[in-house]
Formats: sequence, C-alpha cells, structure tokens
Amino acid sequence: MDIETNRQFYVVFSSRSMDSIHSLITEHEDYLNEDQEKERSIEKCSLLVPDKFHNQQTMRSICVIDPLVFDELKNSEDNIPDFKIEKLQMKKHFYPNEKFGELPNLYLILPTFLDLTAVQHHLIERMSSLMRLGIWNKNDYSIHLPNIDRVGNRHNGSAHILFKDNTRRDDIMLTKLFINNTKWPGTNHEVRCYWSKTKEAREAEHKNRATRNETATQRPTSATSNGTSGKSTSDKVNSDKGTSDKGNFDNVWVEKSGKHK
Repeated sequence: MDIETNRQFYVVFSSRSMDSIHSLITEHEDYLNEDQEKERSIEKCSLLVPDKFHNQQTMRSICVIDPLVFDELKNSEDNIPDFKIEKLQMKKHFYPNEKFGELPNLYLILPTFLDLTAVQHHLIERMSSLMRLGIWNKNDYSIHLPNIDRVGNRHNGSAHILFKDNTRRDDIMLTKLFINNTKWPGTNHEVRCYWSKTKEAREAEHKNRATRNETATQRPTSATSNGTSGKSTSDKVNSDKGTSDKGNFDNVWVEKSGKHK
C-alpha cells in the first residue's frame, strides 16, 4: 500500500518543459511572498527534476516546494493547462531491498572530470537544503569520500552518505530522491545515487561481472569475406545501437520487474 509522505515532496504531472514548470512555481512563490497577510516568507523551490523510465523522461517531475505554494497550485490546478500536482506517494520499491543486499545508506559514483571541491560542494549543499527543510540535523549523517587527495583537490570516484539512525527509512528514501538526477555543478551530467550494498552483495556482483567478462572474451567470432575475424551478430547489433557510459537506469517509479506502478 502506498503511503503519502508528510514531507513537502510533490509530483507534477505535465508535458511542459522543466523551465516552464519552474516558472509556474516561481510565479506562485512570488505571488504568495507579496501577500501582506502571510506570517512567514515562502521557501523557494529546492528541487525540480524529471522522472525517468529506462533512462527516458516521463511526464512526471519530482519537486520540493513550500506547502503554501503546493496549496496555491492545487487550488489553481483546474485553471492551469497541462498541469497536475499531487503529494508524493511512497511506494514499496522506493526503499532498499534486503533481498538484493541493499542498505539504507547512499552510494554515489563521482565524475572524474570534476575536482574534489565541486563534488563536495554539491553534496554538502544538497544535505544542507534538507537540514533547512527540517528533515536532518548536522549530526544525523556524514558524507564520506574515501582516499581523497585534499592537497591535489582530487577524489577517488566514489562517495557515501551514511546515516546515524538507519530506522528512518522514509527520510533516507526522500534524501535519495533529493539527490538523484540533480546536475553536477556547471555541467549537464546528472547525479546517480544508489543504495549502498552489503559486502556479500558487492562480492557477488564482482564475481558475476568477472564471469560475464570471461564469457565475452571466449565468444567465437565469425570470419569476414576478407578473411579477418569480424564481430558476432550480437556485437554488431549493440554497435549499431551505440553505447553509453551512463548505463540503463530504472527510475524510482519502477518495480524490479520493470512495470510502472
């Protein structure tokens, strides 16, 4: 059964561009800030990212906005073309799956073209935003980058966000949503945020990967007309499709079986 979050995470359903949705949210923020009867200032939108299915964008976007802005958008929804907004429904498959050795901590692969300062700044800014939203306190988590070179301003390609209280599954899951699919500073490259895994699960993955690589190197190749060895049919198909170092990432709305929920 899906559970509606009590945090200010929402889902926008629209085919509008991300810029158009952001402008719409900003208009309502500005309108509410100009209202002299309000008792507090309106928080600015701190997250707006597209939802994806098999690395393809859907008509859903995840946003974190002030609850007053949500109420205003919801009340105006019928008068806004191509726009619907709802509270985020937390689904079972959002959470770490113990069957696959997943743990309630976060693991990130860092881009090699960014230095240590840039990646630290983004992760610190993301977590600081969640602190301002009242989700975390400073001592509730730690950002760990192993084997860094502070003098040379270099990282080793990975980062971990570790939580002191692993029983706060809802907030940890929302933190993953808050970081995943954001953009690394000054780039168009999206952040990929995963669940950490147990030692046994990591070792099993390494073993499976080694087995696949060994099988690939032993695959027979067909001879071409000029006598040289050529690619197998499957290799040619994969080559024709093109390759990407981004991989094929399922989005948070998809069960392990690959179906929308």
